[in-house]
Amino acid sequence: MNIEQNTWLMINLVVVIVFALLLFSGYKQGFLMKLISIVGFVVVGIFSWWISAPISRMLSLYPKSQLPIENDLISSFIYDNINRLFIFVVLFVILNIVILFLKPLIKAISDIPVVSTINKVAGLCLGAIQAVVLMFVATLVLRLPFISQGNTYVEGSLLKYSEPMMNTLMFYAKEPLQQISAVFDLINEKETLTKQEVENIHDWLVSQNLKEEQVNAIMASLNSER
Repeated sequence: MNIEQNTWLMINLVVVIVFALLLFSGYKQGFLMKLISIVGFVVVGIFSWWISAPISRMLSLYPKSQLPIENDLISSFIYDNINRLFIFVVLFVILNIVILFLKPLIKAISDIPVVSTINKVAGLCLGAIQAVVLMFVATLVLRLPFISQGNTYVEGSLLKYSEPMMNTLMFYAKEPLQQISAVFDLINEKETLTKQEVENIHDWLVSQNLKEEQVNAIMASLNSER
């Protein structure tokens, strides 16, 4: 069995285990508890991402020395985004811990005998939906341009069954992913870029709310190094 087959086997095993655990969790917790978990997950995620931007400008969590990029302009720009991501993760974990304190109240309601059976069956269905969504998220992450052999892992594992949903999203995300892919090609010292790739990089930098002089400086710096 080669390395790729081992990887596919591990991915399939993880998918099956996660799916089974979420089904069991949905049945065990019931619909109300599962619903607050999912809603809390989404709301906390959105709020954490929204508030991470201003906090990242005041607080640095990720060590800048860990960036494997020599270009100072690109390094500074990418660091800001990575630092924000780290802050987002910390906020997300902390706020989810806070939500845990609300669960005993919901559990008291869901344990009422009249609603208990319906609550468990509905929770089982909600657990299945959550598992499918997580499969989709895993597929999305592996499809990102800077994940080595990500497409191969998806196509050779159970994650391929999330492709219909993935293709729908990719229709809307195609242009941003092209821009990100071109940026990482530069970071990886690709020898030549097409005119379209250069335009994608420029558009992506502009979309990150950089000032015009910053965008021009980064583009000029990249051109001078090639």
